Amino acid sequence: MTFPIMAFAQPVGDFILTAMPAKEIIRISKADPRKFDRVSMESEGGIQREPSPRRIREIAEYAGTVDAAFPTAVLIAINSDDCDVNKNSISIAGNKVADIVDGQHRVLGLMQSAESADFVIPVVIMIDATEEQKALIFATINGKQTKVPASLIYDLFAVTKTRSPYKTSHEIARAINSTPTSAWFRRLKMLGKKTTRAHLKVCLREPL
Repeated sequence: MTFPIMAFAQPVGDFILTAMPAKEIIRISKADPRKFDRVSMESEGGIQREPSPRRIREIAEYAGTVDAAFPTAVLIAINSDDCDVNKNSISIAGNKVADIVDGQHRVLGLMQSAESADFVIPVVIMIDATEEQKALIFATINGKQTKVPASLIYDLFAVTKTRSPYKTSHEIARAINSTPTSAWFRRLKMLGKKTTRAHLKVCLREPL
């Protein structure tokens, strides 16, 4: 298949942006986990971490929900011998010829999902990247991320108009946190912010 592309450059190198059906990404890409040899005490293999079965299962289940979305790009690296690139398009004929640099759990989760045909996924492609470049980008992407507090994520469900277990659970938590007669009054971290000791003492002094 042939896909339209847009090229862009960053300090680390040149990239190609496109979008592909999930089944096409599954066909052309592979993840190569890095392995540690306990005998030689050395590491070998690719740049990826060992895939998490739990994370893969969660993504596969999420892909089957009515509001599933995968809008962020999967990053892959491919040799120029395995693709045909011109100014406006790219085509990749071979199977399992691209290394997944970032997004292996999304790809593996979609592979397990019966709903993968429903998704077109943004893809960023590196051409002829060295192992050092792939390792650097993987480490940068995954080493610099700041985890979003779970309480903030659940709070964002409050803006949705449709019902969901997350929205209902959050509304219950917000109610018991804001009701003066509740035993949990002002004791929950609703936005991932720690309660100060002074504030907690004030809360504990207030009559229930």
